[in-house]
Amino acid sequence: MPENRDSSAAENMVSTLRQEILDGTLAGGSRLGQELLAERFGASRMPVREALRRLEAEGLVSIVPNSGAWVASLDAEEFAMTYRLRQVVEPFAVQESVPRLTERDVADLEGLCSQIAASIEEPADIERFLELDRAFHRATYRGIRHRQLDEIVQRIWNTTQQFRRVLMARLNPDELRATQQDHELILDSIKRGDAEAAAHLVWVHIHRTQQTLERLENIFD
Repeated sequence: MPENRDSSAAENMVSTLRQEILDGTLAGGSRLGQELLAERFGASRMPVREALRRLEAEGLVSIVPNSGAWVASLDAEEFAMTYRLRQVVEPFAVQESVPRLTERDVADLEGLCSQIAASIEEPADIERFLELDRAFHRATYRGIRHRQLDEIVQRIWNTTQQFRRVLMARLNPDELRATQQDHELILDSIKRGDAEAAAHLVWVHIHRTQQTLERLENIFD
């Protein structure tokens, strides 16, 4: 029974902390003290350590031996390398995924695309946009059959979430609509079953995001 309680406590912590990191409640670089987490969740140190290890594996937490755990953040060099990695991995992933997407998957993508369009009407709902944007791109990868590839894509998305939040908060309505046009083009290529075109459009989308972020001030403060 204690093992079951520890497992349940760890699962609860992972779910709650993951959401708080992704929605910005816990900012990059925030310290995650084990004692404070144990007190907050009414758990022992064992499930706390397990939860932090799992979140580290997802790319959301950084654990420094003999020091502690923090919400993951990227410095300028790591940011540049991670976006270069995105430009290699994600086009490949979508090219692998597209031939295996079902009619239901495509219908879901159409629905998400429509919801994203609605979220950018003035006043734009940035948090809703971020949630839907993530769901849209994750849905384009549903056809991936290689577990490790899917895990790599998810980890990259997790580690760059904070930068997408900064970017979306600073874009004007026209720039948000341009981002949405990228989604519509990706969706159109998927509907046509053109995996190569979808891969190219994903590369362009990521590259443009990186360039825009690099022009912003104070994103590594």
